[in-house]
Order: sequence, then structure tokens, then C-alpha cells
Amino acid sequence: PSTTLFRSDSIKNDIVNNGRRYTINIIDLGDNYSKLFLSVPELSYQKEFYFQDQKYVSPISYYTQNWKRIESKHFAFIISDSTLFNSYCMDNLENYIMKMAGLLQFDGERLRELEDRKIYYFLCRDVDEIKLLTGFSTLGMYNLAYDFVITTFNCHYHELLHLLMNFKLGRLPLYTHPFLQEGFAVAYGGRGGKEHG
Repeated sequence: PSTTLFRSDSIKNDIVNNGRRYTINIIDLGDNYSKLFLSVPELSYQKEFYFQDQKYVSPISYYTQNWKRIESKHFAFIISDSTLFNSYCMDNLENYIMKMAGLLQFDGERLRELEDRKIYYFLCRDVDEIKLLTGFSTLGMYNLAYDFVITTFNCHYHELLHLLMNFKLGRLPLYTHPFLQEGFAVAYGGRGGKEHG
């Protein structure tokens, strides 16, 4: 089957239009959480959906419900293992925000907006935890759908810069220039969790 067949809309249309057989199982996860498991065997398609109080939530919400939460001026940190994070990391990220705010020419109003809304920074213990939250096996990523930085690095400047560039652009164009996607993040934030010297 083509890759487009595995998009949610294509699966839904295939079930409705072609009468594909499917199964739905609902599992009670406790604490008002549940998981709906959809399977379409003919298409080798499986998908999990998480709910809290019968409202859809992201897997990130479910799996991080008991993680430690710390706030700073511009960040809301959600931390899997608190031994991997400390005030030095927090101060480095706060200083970096101010440095990049100058470079990107954020005025006081834009900085206050960041301060009010917070940058959500999920610090995972390892790649397995990132995969649990996002479905991707990676050391770190910027999740565009939620504007979250999800990473195994306690100071992941590269992924933070993706968020800040999108914040600078405001309304994102359909095709963002590659320099603004990766070039800027590599130039000022390094690669693979390592900053440039």
C-alpha cells in the first residue's frame, strides 16, 4: 500500500467507502485516563488514542502526568528524572533566550508573551522515553504540533531555536526556507545536542 494510505483521513475514508473491518478496544488506565486502540487488520494499521475525562489528550499528556514540573521566567520544564536537571541548566537556557531575543529582535511585548505562555521543555531520560511521547526514535526534537521541545539534552539549543524561529515568523509560510528551518538552528545552536565552540 502507498504511504498516503496510512494517513488518518485515508484510513477513515477507506473504512467508510470500502467497508474495511476494524476493531476498537477501550482500556481503562486509571486516574480518569483511558486508551482507545483502533486496529484495521487488512491495512496493517494500528493507532492509539488517549483520553482524560473522556476528552482526547496527547500521549505526551498521559505519559508525563507524574513527571516533575519546574517553572522559570520563560520555561515550563517537565522532567522525567530530576537528577538530570539543575538550576545551572535552567540559567543557561534563560540566558540563551535573552541572547537569541536580541539577535531575533524580540521587543518587550514579544518577550512578555513568551514569559506568559512559557516554552514547554520536556527532558526525557533516554531515546525510549522520547519514542513513547512522540513515536520518533531520536535524541531530541521540536514538536511543531504542540510547540514543545522534547529532548534528552538538558540544554538543547538547536531544537529551542526551531521554536524561537517559528515564534519570530508568527504566521508560518507553507514552505519555510531551509535556512530558517535548519540552517539557523545549526548555525546558532549546533547539532546533535552539541553547541558550536
